[in-house]
Formats: sequence, structure tokens, C-alpha cells
Amino acid sequence: MSSNNSILMLVIISKLPYCCFMYGETQLHYLDL
Repeated sequence: MSSNNSILMLVIISKLPYCCFMYGETQLHYLDL
């Protein structure tokens, strides 16, 4: 159970930079408009 939870956390942490990058990109596009 704990190992499965740690794997889930690892996946979330690995996806965080991508989410932040996409969020930043959308914010820039809104500012351009």
C-alpha cells in the first residue's frame, strides 16, 4: 500500500513541471490577447 502511494506521488511530482509549463503558456497567450 505504501509503495503504491509513493509511486503515485512520484507520478504527480513528475507531472507538476509540465502542468506549470502549460499553465504559464496559457497565461502568456491570454496576456498577448
